[in-house]
Amino acid sequence: MNYWLFQCNPDRYRFEDNLSQPNPFKDWLVTRYKNQISEHDVAFVWFSGKNRAVRAVLDIQSNPGYSPDDPTEINFWRDPNDKAAGRMMRVKTHLRSKGILPLAVIKQDPILSKMTILQPNHARGTNFLLTQQEGLALLGQVQLAGFK
Repeated sequence: MNYWLFQCNPDRYRFEDNLSQPNPFKDWLVTRYKNQISEHDVAFVWFSGKNRAVRAVLDIQSNPGYSPDDPTEINFWRDPNDKAAGRMMRVKTHLRSKGILPLAVIKQDPILSKMTILQPNHARGTNFLLTQQEGLALLGQVQLAGFK
């Protein structure tokens, strides 16, 4: 099993609106690691921008495959012509828990502070592989943060 960060850009996608749905995040865009992401992996949703934080934990329920956006999710794209909104490689996901684990807390953790997404010039992309140690540390931190 692998652990991932799946980045969400709030300038492109209405994350908060999707999160308020009864069954949010039915699928997620895969832009890289298509041969490594697999069913039963765990992904942490990384909220980019000025309020960077881990906002949700997802169970990955399929291997990556080409499929259109779920019709209920297409409306959450701020620009319906966004190249990511449409037929792209995706994985099916299920929301395990949600909450807010702020960047300030993450930076204080000696393991999490070294995550690739926090390094200069490495925050571009959608999918980031975490080490086992980082994944387990994030699981512990989201529990401490009271994710439900």
